[in-house]
Amino acid sequence: MRTIFILMVGILFLTACKGDDDNNPVTPDIAGKWKVTKITSEMTTSSIYAIGEGIDYNGYMTFESNPNKVFGEGEVLLEIKMYIDGVLVETMQQTISLANQFETGQWEISGNNLTLSGQNSDVTMTITEINNNTMKLTYTPTDTNVVKYEFTRIN
Repeated sequence: MRTIFILMVGILFLTACKGDDDNNPVTPDIAGKWKVTKITSEMTTSSIYAIGEGIDYNGYMTFESNPNKVFGEGEVLLEIKMYIDGVLVETMQQTISLANQFETGQWEISGNNLTLSGQNSDVTMTITEINNNTMKLTYTPTDTNVVKYEFTRIN
């Protein structure tokens, strides 16, 4: 009888702990300054395929908490190769200003989504990886376009 009582208490304890974890999800700590270390983009339509990759990185994102503020600074140079029906037709370079791209605004994490709210728009990205030193985000602005960002924490 005592063994059954101990088992029941153990089951109740484990069940209670599981419920607490579900009601209080852990939000990753993104507060700090992050350097962009990689950007890739891909756009696909029926006949056009474009792929871009950063070639010069000098961009940063700073996340502050309480209140949740975000600031972008610097630039990344993106090289884009455009193909039509599988034939390379153009290679171009585009400068991405992180100050303009992400503006100064608010950030919020819900599940694996990071939403950046600026003066003119909201951008929601999927967090594909985050730890103390690395953050990877995927942004899908349209069904045919995907942009992936990788950051390294610098403080």
